[in-house]
Amino acid sequence: MQPVTILRLCTFAGLLPLLAACGGSEPPPAPAPVEAPPAPARGISVKVQWAGDVEDAPVAVERVAECVTPAPSGRLVVGADRGLANVLVSVPDAAGVPGVPEEVSLTAAGCRFAPVARVVPPATPVRFVNEDSALHTFHIWRAGDGDDVHVQNVAVPPGASPARWVLDDPGRYRVTSDRHAHMEAWILVAPAGTAGVTDGDGRLELGDVAPGEHAVELFHSAAGTRTQTVTVPADGPAALHTELRAQPSAE
Repeated sequence: MQPVTILRLCTFAGLLPLLAACGGSEPPPAPAPVEAPPAPARGISVKVQWAGDVEDAPVAVERVAECVTPAPSGRLVVGADRGLANVLVSVPDAAGVPGVPEEVSLTAAGCRFAPVARVVPPATPVRFVNEDSALHTFHIWRAGDGDDVHVQNVAVPPGASPARWVLDDPGRYRVTSDRHAHMEAWILVAPAGTAGVTDGDGRLELGDVAPGEHAVELFHSAAGTRTQTVTVPADGPAALHTELRAQPSAE
């Protein structure tokens, strides 16, 4: 009987691999999911540089009683590689993306407006803040083909609560001071995704511009407006590298 017992045990042991194969153990791990390839980048990669000597740029300086030192406008900011900051770049024929207007601030501090340039969507409320010890006015003009069009003039005394105004219509707006001629700021009202401002290196990425040919508008208060045609390919962004220089009429 002992040999028979050994035979039965051996037979049972031989069935173990078959039982495991039939579901007697945990199933093998599922294959890793296959990631979809990234969508091709599109849009426009912008680089703007300042041409000419920085010292020759038309930067207004005014000495006023409220300022301890002469107050430059701050509009000309040139990086180490001559990258030009505060250039308003827009693609008027771009579709844009949905955006919810959020309140922004334009601040008078140290006899300067800050920020010097910004882009906001239509119907954006703007807070006008005065952090100086003197009265400041925020005179809003809408830039046109000829003379600028007066929109509103807001006076904010020192220590007063900020004033507010809503910029409803698309366009480029200039904010000046009735008291200090050197103070100036620019606000571009445009659909979200169709415009931006170059950074301290003169760079800007516009990622929501569809493939095709587009007219790109560049504006800087020291250089005026320039329009360049750019073709965005279907498989990647277009590169726009240009230089701006001072307008003869601005000097």
